[in-house]
Amino acid sequence: MAEKYPDAPLNQRVCIRVSRRLLAPSTQDSSLTTPSFSLLRHLYLIEGALEDVKFYAGTTVEWIIRVAHHICSPLRPGRVFTHLTENAEYWYDQEKTDNWRQISSQDPLLPGIYEFEADFPICLSRLSQKWSESSRTSSSSKSSAETFRDQVNCRDGPCLISNNPECLVAAHLVPKRLHTDGVKSVAKAFIGDEVASVIHRFHPMAGLHLFSPLAHFFELYEFGFYHVSDNTYVLHDFDPLPLDRHVFGARNSVHQTSFEPIHGYHLSLSSQDAKLLLPPPGLFNWQYLQCVVKRFGTTEYKTFPDIRHYVYPFRTYDDDTDCDFASEVSSILEPPYPAYNFDRTLTKLAERLQTETRAKEIVSWSADVASSTSGGLNEHKDVS
Repeated sequence: MAEKYPDAPLNQRVCIRVSRRLLAPSTQDSSLTTPSFSLLRHLYLIEGALEDVKFYAGTTVEWIIRVAHHICSPLRPGRVFTHLTENAEYWYDQEKTDNWRQISSQDPLLPGIYEFEADFPICLSRLSQKWSESSRTSSSSKSSAETFRDQVNCRDGPCLISNNPECLVAAHLVPKRLHTDGVKSVAKAFIGDEVASVIHRFHPMAGLHLFSPLAHFFELYEFGFYHVSDNTYVLHDFDPLPLDRHVFGARNSVHQTSFEPIHGYHLSLSSQDAKLLLPPPGLFNWQYLQCVVKRFGTTEYKTFPDIRHYVYPFRTYDDDTDCDFASEVSSILEPPYPAYNFDRTLTKLAERLQTETRAKEIVSWSADVASSTSGGLNEHKDVS
């Protein structure tokens, strides 16, 4: 994912790192035993130009603390430190010293290095990725996918973001192709054992109702829900700048429109069916982390041993059943132009509305004909 300031010098960048000595044994890699270990004592996780990071973090370090916890310890408390002297270039290969201090959420965001520390072995959060479409296989989970879609529809109603009632998709917070084992793994790491024991890939807690173009970008980790409090979130667009993608999924600059931008859009979620629970914030946090890593993740983190969830590579019937009109508007992973999926969806929607309007006209015409015929017969009887 491109940065607006890719050439920003190290001293104008924000870096999040962890000491390799603190990593749990199962997450250690062979570099720890190489002669060059002195140069690899830290694992850098996130790097970005200060001005790019500010689009998401604002002016304080709260975002830094939360992202560091999402990566290193989603449920257990840790600490984040930064240096008081020198600059990032000086400290890049150095251990932290007494010249570092622990930061708190309202401290100002400055360029430099931020190091996560904990009193327990650190297991890095695993990553996902979107796979291109592959071969299709038969599956017995059709009913599960349809039930999932129906339950998400009952709970959410129209699109949670645009409030649009048409062309909706039951989007997955955790990709279906991680299967139930993958969903449970994410839930255990980001929510806890209780939810992990009951959740599965077609559980309504793992889905949300979105307008089709939005669902496409959401599942590609191009925007995410940043948790504010309870069921309140602010949306962050991680697509390359300018940040003008609007709440229907396309760009204002492309369509010469003035819809509300998706970046910075606040929303509070509520269930329309008390029996159906909303997705827990932990699942939104995991999806949000994937967006952050796609935009700012280092190659070291993205290629760390066993850092990826296993993704089942074959498409199944249920891959196409989260949408009422999936066969008509299934998103193209490599569209010919950026707004292609949005335009295609609107075209299909217009065709559907035109068909529905035509059907209503035929019904109305048939009723008029029947009424006219009936009236003529009654008049004939009176004459007789």
